[in-house]
Amino acid sequence: MKSSALLDRKSLATSEKELRNEHRRLEQLANRLQTAKELPALLSAAEELRQALLSHHAHEEHPGGFYDSLKFSFPQHNKELARLMQEHRDLTAAVWELCQRAGDLKPRLPALRKEAAQFIKKLRLHEKIEHEIAHRHERSGQKAGRQPLPLDRTSLAQAEKKLRNEHRRLGQLAELLQAANDLPALLSTAEKLRKTLMAHFAHEEDPGGLYDSLEFCLPQHRKELAQLTQDHRDLSAAVWELCQRARDPKPRFPVLRKEVAQFIRKLHLHEKLEHEIARQPLEKSSTRRD
Repeated sequence: MKSSALLDRKSLATSEKELRNEHRRLEQLANRLQTAKELPALLSAAEELRQALLSHHAHEEHPGGFYDSLKFSFPQHNKELARLMQEHRDLTAAVWELCQRAGDLKPRLPALRKEAAQFIKKLRLHEKIEHEIAHRHERSGQKAGRQPLPLDRTSLAQAEKKLRNEHRRLGQLAELLQAANDLPALLSTAEKLRKTLMAHFAHEEDPGGLYDSLEFCLPQHRKELAQLTQDHRDLSAAVWELCQRARDPKPRFPVLRKEVAQFIRKLHLHEKLEHEIARQPLEKSSTRRD
């Protein structure tokens, strides 16, 4: 018989956090594969994604792991979970075939890029379904007696203040990146910004953290929060690609500076929407107190 420890809050939070982090890494590799314009880059990205998928799928299907917890909590979804596990096999086989064809004597890059796009579409759909089931898992645990997310004014004010401080730090790095006058300075700052962003996004998406609290307080903004979460994937992939292109044997500095400006504009729009949503629970709380 499976242990009920599979369902405790800490275990579920850890599993969900690990799933998000692994999916974030897979999304970075998928973006790298999708943007590959030459055969060596495509083959390298496909092989790295293949290895990451093998590890990720083994981790999810480990006895007592994420999929076992879902089966234990949602026996009514066993067929859906069985299909997701079969998709693990199908996705692994598909990326292996892509690697094999990219290694042929006379590979056709346009056909391979089309095949890569189809594979990435299937992978993203698979991950979306996984997250939807995991979200139901999280909600069912709350209904079963977990403590609700903190809704008091002090907790919300602290979370919003911390968000502003982290955004201030990101803004400083973004200014340094935009002001970089040579390639070494651009690459160094882009790498610092990439690492800071990864930690910032993980903190915001932490189970029981800012995004969970906002979704709990503002269910009407669930779509916007889902888009912000997708923005995290897109921004992480964009800054990673920027770092990779800055390391190319013959990087074009003017082109990189243009990419930097586009990236920073997207980052600022993302942060603006976050602040607009994060302020709303505080305003509601203030209205109730008045």
